[in-house]
Amino acid sequence: MKQLTILVVPISAVGHVNACMGTTKKLLENGHQIVFLVEENYRGKLEAFGYQEFVIDSKPDSVNNSPNPGEALAHALREFGIIGSSTSVETKFTRLLDFFLFSDFARNTIKQTNQAVKEAIHIYRPDLIIVDGGYLIPEVAKSGIPWIKHISTSPLFYLNEPNLPPGGSEVFEKNRKNQLIKLETIIPQQFIDNDLGGNFSGKFIYVSMGSMGSVDLPLMKRLVEILAVTNHKYIISMGPRFAEFELAQNMYGERYLAQPKILPHVDLVITHGGNNTVTETFAVGKPMIVLPLFADQYDNAQRLQETGFGLRLDPYNLTNDSLINATECLLNNTEMRDKLRETSKRIQNTNHHEELYNLICSMFPDVQ
Repeated sequence: MKQLTILVVPISAVGHVNACMGTTKKLLENGHQIVFLVEENYRGKLEAFGYQEFVIDSKPDSVNNSPNPGEALAHALREFGIIGSSTSVETKFTRLLDFFLFSDFARNTIKQTNQAVKEAIHIYRPDLIIVDGGYLIPEVAKSGIPWIKHISTSPLFYLNEPNLPPGGSEVFEKNRKNQLIKLETIIPQQFIDNDLGGNFSGKFIYVSMGSMGSVDLPLMKRLVEILAVTNHKYIISMGPRFAEFELAQNMYGERYLAQPKILPHVDLVITHGGNNTVTETFAVGKPMIVLPLFADQYDNAQRLQETGFGLRLDPYNLTNDSLINATECLLNNTEMRDKLRETSKRIQNTNHHEELYNLICSMFPDVQ
C-alpha cells in the first residue's frame, strides 16, 4: 500500500490547528506522513503527537513569534478592537475582515506562507495538500498537486447565498478514544473535597473564554465577581493573563487546562462559543451559556439558543442576576439535559473520521 505524504496548511491559531489535527488523525494512525506548516511558536508541539512540522521563517515582528501559540495574536486582536467591549458587533466584524485580509499583518502572513508552501512542496513532494483558511495560496494553486479545502471556521463564511445568514455553523467533533479521566487526576483533591463551608451545591461548572477571549481582563474579572457569590464550584481556564487576576474560593484555575478531559465531569459550561469548545461540549452532552465575543461565535450562540441546547448572553452587559439566573435555569433544565444526552449518543456513534479517511484514500488508486 502506498503511503501518502500530506502537507497541511492551517490557519495559525490554536483552535484551527487543533481542528486540522483532528481531521488528519486517522491518516496519521494508518501510517501516512502528515506535515504541518506552522509558525515558530508551534515548534515541537505537533511532533509530540507524531506529526511532522515545517516551520515558517517568519519576520521578527510577526505576531506569531510569541513563545505560546495564540497569545500574541489574541493581544493583537484586542489592540485592533476586535476583542473587547468598546466596539459594536458590526464594527468588530469589519475590523476582523480588515485584520485578516487587508492589514499589513495579513499581507505579510500571506507572503510568508506562500514562500513556505513553495519550499515545503520542494522538500516533501506531497501527494495532497490540505488548505485551511479563507484564501487559496498561489503556490498551491499552481503546483498541480490535488488539494482539499478545509473549513475549521464556519461554512457560512464561504457560502455567498442571499438566503443564508452571515456567520457560521459547525460540524461536531468527538473524543475518538471515549476516555473518561478521573477529575482528581486533573484538579487538586483539596478543591474537590472543599464543601464551601457546607454550602456546596454539588455542581461543577467549567468556564472558558478561549485563548483569544481570555485576554479581555475586565471581562474575566467580571465573571469571577459574579460567579463568586454562588454555591457552585468553577473550573476556570484563565488564559494568557492568568497572573493579573485572582479567583474566588469556589474556583480553581490554571493558565491552560485539559479541557476535553474536564468536560465530562462538569454540569454546565460557560464559554465564548468558539468552535472547539462548542463541539467538544456537544460531544459530551453538556448545556452551555455562550458569551460571544466576535466572528462566528455570535452565530454559534444564537443557534444554540434557538435550537434549545443552551442560552446566549451579552458578555458586556452582564448583570449578576442575568448570569446567575441563566446558570440556575440550565442546571435545573431536565428536558434540555435529556435532549443533549441523546445528541451526545448520536455524535459518539458516528463514524465520520473513517468516512473521511476512505474518501481521501479513494483519490489515490494505489492507496487502500
